[in-house]
Amino acid sequence: MYTIGQISKAVQISVDALRHYDEIGLYKPHYVDTISRYRYYSDEQVKDLLAISEWRQYGFGLEMIKRLLLNQEKEKLQPLYQDQLDDLYAQRKAINQSIQLLEEQLKRLEDVKMTACNKTVLIIDDSAFMRMMLRDILEKEGFNVVGDAADGETGVTMYEQLRPDIVIVDIKMPGIHGIEAAKRIMQVDPNADIVMCSAHAQIMTILQCIQAGVRGFVAKPFMASSFIAEILNQDRELNAATVERIMADARARNFNMRLSQNQIDILFVACTEKGTIVDEELLALWSATEQLDEGKEEEFVVS
Repeated sequence: MYTIGQISKAVQISVDALRHYDEIGLYKPHYVDTISRYRYYSDEQVKDLLAISEWRQYGFGLEMIKRLLLNQEKEKLQPLYQDQLDDLYAQRKAINQSIQLLEEQLKRLEDVKMTACNKTVLIIDDSAFMRMMLRDILEKEGFNVVGDAADGETGVTMYEQLRPDIVIVDIKMPGIHGIEAAKRIMQVDPNADIVMCSAHAQIMTILQCIQAGVRGFVAKPFMASSFIAEILNQDRELNAATVERIMADARARNFNMRLSQNQIDILFVACTEKGTIVDEELLALWSATEQLDEGKEEEFVVS
């Protein structure tokens, strides 16, 4: 007979683990002294405990080890081992994908910090909670939020005073709405960089925002990463004639569905087209906005 300390050294399983195995019913000692409560293990149990130690190295969980203890014949172990190997390969693939995503995210964060450095931002939104959330997201990414306004008129006045690099504007607000505020800001400064952030993400509304001079649109609710990506997307050169053609076609077809963020991106890309946009391109655009499933974008941080 072996004490729990002796068996622990022999099979390279900690005393705490052996006690845990006993408590959960995975593997009971051969004998427990009723007075001292010491656990004792038999010679025959050493083989099983060595197998448990080996299976743990293979990545088997405790529930699976219970099954393995009952199926130690070679012909029964082989398919169980193969299933575990297949599962480990799948986990390795998922881990490699996670590593790649994390590496890309770290690089993006570095790029964001460099791009956002010294960029000033004005937030115009009637929701105090939203202004707080946007400020928090932006400042964490290295932007300098120089002010916020709870209505369009105040926002326009603050823009005149602060002249920020970027303006985040909601649409539905007391007094003048966000699209009118954007128009007035563009009158003050034709080079103003305006991004709308609104739950009103219908096609016609977005096109009206573009006509007002807006160069980006974030649909609420949104993910912080998508929001920052849209803020930093400064390469768009929107074509006024193309926007008018798309708007006319959408109106003629009575298209005014709400778009996801991915669908909004497709619409913005279409609005950058130079020259005359043809019917086939319009059909492709509407097909994309109808069929595209944004996927399972979870972790929404605001609404």
